[in-house]
Amino acid sequence: MKPSKKPLEFVMTAAFANHYPLFDHKIVYLWSKFWSPEPIDMYIFEPIEDGWIQLKVNGYNLDTEEYIETKNIGKIQAQANKTFWLKIDDYGDKLIGTFLFPEDY
Repeated sequence: MKPSKKPLEFVMTAAFANHYPLFDHKIVYLWSKFWSPEPIDMYIFEPIEDGWIQLKVNGYNLDTEEYIETKNIGKIQAQANKTFWLKIDDYGDKLIGTFLFPEDY
């Protein structure tokens, strides 16, 4: 089975949860549209204007192990006031996606 087809669970660091206590799960839904065509292990969410987040990738394709340099892949309409990451790790039988701030990595 391709790694990107494994079950994916989401967690967040304590710092992320404290900063975004009412995390908008719409972000996960909007992000998922970018996951299927390009399952990368690191996504960067950067607020760019009121109500919009620039989504970038920088990491390895989980299925091909090809390294992808930082590149913009789209914008999502959601609120954020601080850049954050979604780091996805393969735990064998499942993937864990961790929402965190760059300084927490």
